[in-house]
Amino acid sequence: MAKFLKGTFRKPVTFIKRPVAARSMQGLVSSGNVDDELWLLLEYYSEVQDVGLSFLKGRGIISAPQRRKIFKYFQAYVRQAKSFYYAAKALPPRSSSLLYFYCFENLARAALAIYDPTSVNIKKWQHGLKTDAGNRDFRHETVVTYAEGVFPKFYNWYFGAQMKPNSLNVSTLMGYCTDIGYQYQLASIGSRQVLYSYSAVCSSGDQGKTSWALLGIPKAQSILKYPKSFKNFLSSFEEIDVPWQSYERIFEILALERSALTFFQSTQEIPWIENSLNESAVRMQILKAFENSFQINYFGNKFDFAISLPYTQRRQIRMDETVAIYLVMFYLSNLVRYKPQYLEKLLSKKEAWLIDSFVRSCIVTFLRSIVSRTIDTDFVFSNR
Repeated sequence: MAKFLKGTFRKPVTFIKRPVAARSMQGLVSSGNVDDELWLLLEYYSEVQDVGLSFLKGRGIISAPQRRKIFKYFQAYVRQAKSFYYAAKALPPRSSSLLYFYCFENLARAALAIYDPTSVNIKKWQHGLKTDAGNRDFRHETVVTYAEGVFPKFYNWYFGAQMKPNSLNVSTLMGYCTDIGYQYQLASIGSRQVLYSYSAVCSSGDQGKTSWALLGIPKAQSILKYPKSFKNFLSSFEEIDVPWQSYERIFEILALERSALTFFQSTQEIPWIENSLNESAVRMQILKAFENSFQINYFGNKFDFAISLPYTQRRQIRMDETVAIYLVMFYLSNLVRYKPQYLEKLLSKKEAWLIDSFVRSCIVTFLRSIVSRTIDTDFVFSNR
């Protein structure tokens, strides 16, 4: 079994603690609904033609005729997605998943129009997914992925990697959905698959003029089950013991919270640049260590980023909250469309309660992620 490298804690003279992001981050304050704000942000690019065309040019679509063509597709997909979204909001959770999935699929196609312009030439789109929903115990229900269709193209864009056709368990996928993490645990469906973690950029100060990353990770032993997926982390970070005075000061956590964490520091120290710590290079250490397992925290609370564990230990399929929400919503949309009697059978069981929680809670999280990735800016909202 894989093991963590062991190291000795380097006590920092100074440190910086703030969320880690793979893209530029924009903090926003809103007194309204976050989903309304996200649609407005997306529509700046889909409804203001000059802005949208300029954005497409910046994404590498040089030909003016092609930009106009792509913009029209992008605009149409966003408009359709928004219509489905607000129609779904008006429905009870037991019925709304069908329209929410159509919203998600149109948002996926909007992103693909920008980042894979050849996709607009596909005459007939397939979902790229299949489910024989409602034919067995809920804990054994599955979604099957195909090699062609919207989902495989969306997955390829999202992770930069292809997924081979697979059968994925719906209950396991729900373990990636942090909005229902407590409900999932309470219902004893399975184990949660996302580790919310702390990070800080540390520095030796003027004496050594070097910087490094310091991390606090809950249930870190889970990482050792996936040496292939976390090989960069296992080779570039070492486990350390951090004195309570240091972790309390750096991460602003108490002893009770500390008991759930394992601490790590990057093995490589990075020299200062222009007489100041090289914060961007240290953050790149973190991003490179976790690659597609890295997940930004869009909620502005004290956790700095999340680690998504792979789906299954054998093939170690890349998975995270956004993709899992998409897949689960596809499954639920098929129940609504083809097997409403199955939902009725679940009505008095905790599985129905969990489904209801999912539909109520996870929608805006998907919207946060897909809008941020489409616009290429991570939006972190806090309420006024």
